[in-house]
Amino acid sequence: MKTITVSYDFWGTLFVSNPEYKTEQAKLAAKMFNIGAEAYLREKADKKRILDAAVESTGLHYNRLKIYSLILNTSKYGIIEEFIKKSDDLFLELPPKKINDFAPNAESVISSNTVLIYGDTLQKVINKEFGKTHCNFSDKIGFSKPNPEMFRFVGLKASQPMFHVGDNLRTDGACVKSGIKFIPIEEYHEFKNYLKYL
Repeated sequence: MKTITVSYDFWGTLFVSNPEYKTEQAKLAAKMFNIGAEAYLREKADKKRILDAAVESTGLHYNRLKIYSLILNTSKYGIIEEFIKKSDDLFLELPPKKINDFAPNAESVISSNTVLIYGDTLQKVINKEFGKTHCNFSDKIGFSKPNPEMFRFVGLKASQPMFHVGDNLRTDGACVKSGIKFIPIEEYHEFKNYLKYL
C-alpha cells in the first residue's frame, strides 16, 4: 500500500459553524461592550470580509486581539482578552459541527487559517473528533493560505504523494504551487473511494 498524506482545511471542509455559538457570542458582546447583538454580528461579518480579502492578498496571519478591537471599536485590550477567553469557552461548549471524516488509508494533517478562533482552541475540537492529529495553524506559524510557506510547513510532515482538501479555490487551491495536488471538497467523496483501492 502506498503511503499517502492528506491535508485538510478546517472550515467548510471538515467542520461548519454552530449557529448557537454565533448567537451566544453576540449576546456576550452586547453584555460586555456598548454594542447591540445585531450590530456586533454586522460588524463581525463586515470586518471578516475585509480581513479574508487581506489574508488572500498578503498570505499573512492577522492578530486576533487587533481584529476584535476593530470589531468592538475599542482599544481596551484587557477587556478584549477577557471577551476572547469567554468566547473560547463558549466555542468549546457549542463546538462546530463535523461534516466530513478523514479519508481512509492515509496519514491526515489539518492545515488551516485561524482568524477569529485560536489554533489551540480548534485543536481541542479536533482531538475530540479525530483523536490526536497533527495541525498547522496560521496563528502558530505566522503565515496563512495561500502563502506557499503555509504549505511548506504542511510538507514537513508529509510523505508522498500529498493531497490537500479544501473549499476555497484561491487559498486551498494555492497548494498546487507547492507540488501538492488539490482536491476540491465537491470531489472529496470520489477521492475517498479512490483511496480505498490503494
